[in-house]
Amino acid sequence: MNPSDIIRGFGRPVAYYPALAEHMGGVSATVLFCQMTYWMDKLTSDLGVHKTSDEIQAETGLSYEEQLTARKKLKRLGVLVETHKRLEHRIYFKINFERVDQVLTPSC
Repeated sequence: MNPSDIIRGFGRPVAYYPALAEHMGGVSATVLFCQMTYWMDKLTSDLGVHKTSDEIQAETGLSYEEQLTARKKLKRLGVLVETHKRLEHRIYFKINFERVDQVLTPSC
């Protein structure tokens, strides 16, 4: 088996915008942000999208600890909103696009 065959077996690559890293708090936060942004137009709930840490890891390659750090950075910026449904043991994620616009618009 060739190395390129092995790479093809890894699954789909995750795209992110490297230039966003300085605004979002680093590469991990940007990868998580881009993945959550991808899911925003596929919402089935007003609360946001429900993803487990295992699902996020499968989609992004981010470990549980990396996810926690990325989530903290994005929440601190106000671009990620989390809704905890404790009885359901679920966390719903939603991107606050108004806040994204503020973060990415240079203040003059």
